[in-house]
Amino acid sequence: MRRNGALALLAAGAVAALAACHDTTAFGARALTLGASHRLVSMNEDTLSVVDDSVVVTILGEGAASGAWTATHRSASWITLLTASGTGSGRVRWRRDPTGLATGTYVDTITVSVASAVGSPARIVDSLTIEAAQAAFIAVKRAWQPGERDARIASVIANREWVFPYVGDVSDLAPAVYADVDSVVVVVANPLVAARVARSAFQLAPRFNAGWSISGLDIRRIDTTQVPADTSDLLGVFWSNPAEQTQKGIVLADRCTGLAGAAKATCRTSRTVTTPGGANIAVNTTSFEAALQKSGAGGGERRFSTSEYWEANAGNFRVTAAAYGGNSTIGSGPFTGGTQANGTMQGRMQTINMPRLLPTVDGSFITVDFDFRVTSIGSLRMTCLFSSPCTGQAGAAAVRRRGAAAFRQAAGVRR
Repeated sequence: MRRNGALALLAAGAVAALAACHDTTAFGARALTLGASHRLVSMNEDTLSVVDDSVVVTILGEGAASGAWTATHRSASWITLLTASGTGSGRVRWRRDPTGLATGTYVDTITVSVASAVGSPARIVDSLTIEAAQAAFIAVKRAWQPGERDARIASVIANREWVFPYVGDVSDLAPAVYADVDSVVVVVANPLVAARVARSAFQLAPRFNAGWSISGLDIRRIDTTQVPADTSDLLGVFWSNPAEQTQKGIVLADRCTGLAGAAKATCRTSRTVTTPGGANIAVNTTSFEAALQKSGAGGGERRFSTSEYWEANAGNFRVTAAAYGGNSTIGSGPFTGGTQANGTMQGRMQTINMPRLLPTVDGSFITVDFDFRVTSIGSLRMTCLFSSPCTGQAGAAAVRRRGAAAFRQAAGVRR
């Protein structure tokens, strides 16, 4: 028994010695560990916010207190490192900024490195999920009611419904949006969302409502007389109250918004750029006009019967998909000689706030929160390329300059 016990002690000592050989810190080598290898954050697209985070960086072994570490991350634009280096144990800190991101899951990797350390580099996989919010209104397709389509087209022509933001420019082309002889897309209240509560003591103004018509427009003005060629590719969503054809609104965005460098140059000169990838575009009419409609989005709503006008100052707009059929030549209007094509558009107008400016500023506002990502809305694409016979190019050149300013002028607003 005594002999067996000695053998057992020798064996235990051998195992301990072997373990010590694999414990690098026992010999003074540095080792790097992180407090977490994954981070998961979710937020709703209606309540996006900047979120800071951090993970403990631990350095063990000889000279741990003086061990320098550095942190880097991949190219995700929504992550910014706040603490990218340190000495000894500490924390790597970073910020998530979801501004401009569409719904979906985004992943980036943060890498922490220590020279000649076991476990280096160590990585943190950061995941950000933006969940789709339920909109107050959604789009549905239904059959035309008897005589409704003909009456709507006649009303559009008689009332120049399509005048904003291009007063008198394209009203004769508006009926093309109602080309579908079988069905129409209309706005309905989302049954999954409870009625919103007014945010002030003032009564919420009559607003964008169920039963209104909804349609899209994509105007491509490509000026090849400039070097390099300049493209103003404007995406618009229009709504109209069938009971009062002079009551209408728009949110309009430049699809090149948010791009820079080579990407912006491609957007400005390419005729094949499709949708802006579903990214949010901030809506602020004043800023939109100040940028000559080349940055951001703007819009408003007017009602001639009551001399009321609202103007968009907050919210987001995005187009997530668009598809168009074959082109045909435009025979009249400022885009004569250009092309037009019927199609569909999908996207979201997210909590767009429109305070009332006329007849008085009293705190009333309209909230437009409309989701057409599932049911597409009818859309019309018009293209005017200056190098081709586009005889109405003078009018088309005014498209970018007039914008919401023309809408205000028609509503009697002066600035």
